[in-house]
Amino acid sequence: MERSSNVNLKTIADKLTTEMTGSLNYVVRDDIQYFSNSIRDGGEKYVPVVINLEREFVSGNTYFNEQTYTLRFHVLDNERDTFVSDILDFIDNQSAEIIDGDYVKKIYQGLRITGDTVLNGVDYFVYELEAIWSFSKTITGAYSEILFDSTPIPFVNCRIEHDIAYVSSESRKSNYRMTNDTVTISIPLILSNEKVLEIYNEVNSDYYNKVYSVTINGVVKSLALKKSVVEVTNDSSLVSMILTLETSYPRVAITLDGEVIPVTAYRYNGKKVMDVAGRNGQNLVKGYSTGKTRSWSITLVKDASTLYSKVVADAYGEDLDITYTLLRDGETFTLELADVVEAYTETGDMSLECQFTDYGN
Repeated sequence: MERSSNVNLKTIADKLTTEMTGSLNYVVRDDIQYFSNSIRDGGEKYVPVVINLEREFVSGNTYFNEQTYTLRFHVLDNERDTFVSDILDFIDNQSAEIIDGDYVKKIYQGLRITGDTVLNGVDYFVYELEAIWSFSKTITGAYSEILFDSTPIPFVNCRIEHDIAYVSSESRKSNYRMTNDTVTISIPLILSNEKVLEIYNEVNSDYYNKVYSVTINGVVKSLALKKSVVEVTNDSSLVSMILTLETSYPRVAITLDGEVIPVTAYRYNGKKVMDVAGRNGQNLVKGYSTGKTRSWSITLVKDASTLYSKVVADAYGEDLDITYTLLRDGETFTLELADVVEAYTETGDMSLECQFTDYGN
């Protein structure tokens, strides 16, 4: 089977030389590497690494190819601990990626000492590391990978819905506000996974607006946690948590009297006061502005804030000169409460539908 899209050894060696970073300097070559007794290149010390293709497996459906490589390192005796730390960090930071049209999953395992050698009176240890690169033209479930905030999590299944708006007045354009992602993912409750435990604690709390950076097969999305369902069975099946996440859009900070409180609705209305003028012999009447009025409609949800108590006292009290300071996009406005409606919300709490206007003497 022809697999011209697979990365050759030279390309992989160059790629690893760039990606394998740490306290030591690593230079990867394919098949063979010549180095001096001092192992220096232009005066800079480095760890020589040789990569070899050991075996290859091609599936019968022609869409999958797995290649196993061996990486051999020459490491100074006094740098062994540093080397091991570098390699373990390198392994932990691996993730799947798209390379030349293939979905590539990389596994590094089996770091071991296979021998030692003496060069110019200096002791070197030879380490080997097995690398398995799986190339797939299709993204299969077994090779799919999902990360929350860069941490891999176990999952049973995942459904991704990408809703795209249709705008009749424009041709194809890019605007994240015109699209929405809804991701439904079933996660087994394996609480030894630090990220699964964090999510489980989050969905059992009273917090909201939690945003995660979710990576699904190399595609990164910023998603807000919208809903959670925990399924418990009375048999030996794993308890699972079904999460619904949606596209996270920027939040607008609205500050009243220095407090940021939950606002479920916000509307600003800037209106000009108009007059009209006409001329003799002309049917056209034109307008001109004589002033401007500003009003704000803000719905506040009941909480323990000083501001909420202030609005309630203002609504039920008789004082006419209570003012509020609104901070919006760096601009400050002095407001008064012109109208208020108190109502129950669907959660059983009280909400205050407030109408504010500019305050003036």
